[in-house]
Amino acid sequence: MKFSEVVKTERTSCKVCFSILYTLPCQVDRDIPGYLKGFGEPLYPLKSVKLLRIDGKDGYKIESKVGKNLIKFAIPKTLENSNLNENERKIEFEKCLADWMTNKLDITITVE
Repeated sequence: MKFSEVVKTERTSCKVCFSILYTLPCQVDRDIPGYLKGFGEPLYPLKSVKLLRIDGKDGYKIESKVGKNLIKFAIPKTLENSNLNENERKIEFEKCLADWMTNKLDITITVE
């Protein structure tokens, strides 16, 4: 299955950042940080806190809560009007999500 067939996205913006909200077909679990290692380590230990927050390099941030099916990928505001289909960090993030969902749901999910 294609990533865009199983994940809905919504773009949001404020004065500080530009974000893409991903609605997933499954709930975020404590295994997801292992798939997002290229972005950094969670700020809080997921064994005791349900809040997932990773402050990655170059101003990229990931936020979610264990048990929710929504994950936020914050992109530096300066890139809001750029072609996000070519943004390497966004592509990397979506591939990480696809790998995690492939293993969690036992179906193959590919990023176009």
